[in-house]
Amino acid sequence: MKSYNRSLVIMAGMLILTLIINGCEKQGVEQKVNKQIRLLKHDYYKVRNSAALALGKIGPQTKEVVPALIQALKDDFGPRSAAATALGEIGPEAKEAIPALIQALKDEGRDVRYHAAEALDQIGPDAKDAVPALVEGLKDENINVRRYAAGALGQIGSNAKEAVSALVQALKDNNDGVRRYEERWLRPKKEDGPSRLRRSIVEALGRIGPEAKEAVPLIVRSLKDDYDPNVRVAAAEALGEIGSEATEAVSALVEALEDYDSEVGQRAAKALKKVKGAF
Repeated sequence: MKSYNRSLVIMAGMLILTLIINGCEKQGVEQKVNKQIRLLKHDYYKVRNSAALALGKIGPQTKEVVPALIQALKDDFGPRSAAATALGEIGPEAKEAIPALIQALKDEGRDVRYHAAEALDQIGPDAKDAVPALVEGLKDENINVRRYAAGALGQIGSNAKEAVSALVQALKDNNDGVRRYEERWLRPKKEDGPSRLRRSIVEALGRIGPEAKEAVPLIVRSLKDDYDPNVRVAAAEALGEIGSEATEAVSALVEALEDYDSEVGQRAAKALKKVKGAF
């Protein structure tokens, strides 16, 4: 009996100790958050930027983090670019920042627009209200804004179906990679900015799915002719995600089985199964 009581005392002590430790840790996080929030108003911009990025690392451990970053994003003298980056790092739990990020897509600073688009990409499907602003972002003068706008539309998926025509036009406007078979010697070692953009657009169309069927001819062109194998891989995958609405792509997918890049052939084979059950 004494042994049993002793065990209960030990267990109760351990529970109390755990609660004390958790309470201290929470208090420590709150103190750190409050300090960083104060630093968002610091006179030196590097300190403001560092504070915003630190809050992004801390994440939504306290309810004050996201509202403070939203305010910093709206503040003309705030660390707007860093605040957008931090909100993106927090991800879906920063969804209350979507209206502010939509507004930030119109900011005069290209870095702010770029990081706002990137943040919406990282927030994902919850950013569906941003679709019209992201469509406008596809026309931005900055290639990174265009790329992350496309990426965000892809993350939103089928709820971004109204963006299909704009994505098709963006792929047409940025299709400077089409010349693969006229320049067979060209084997890019890594993606460049334009090819990353094309890949993001093609991936977005695939993630939208069957609703993107009007894009099939242009995706087929990317599969057949883009010099960057990463874009061709994305094209094969996109056609598979569009599925039975992409039957006109079967011959191009069969041809892609012989692509010099083995990954393109592998993805084409998987796409054929989804499009027509060819294998």
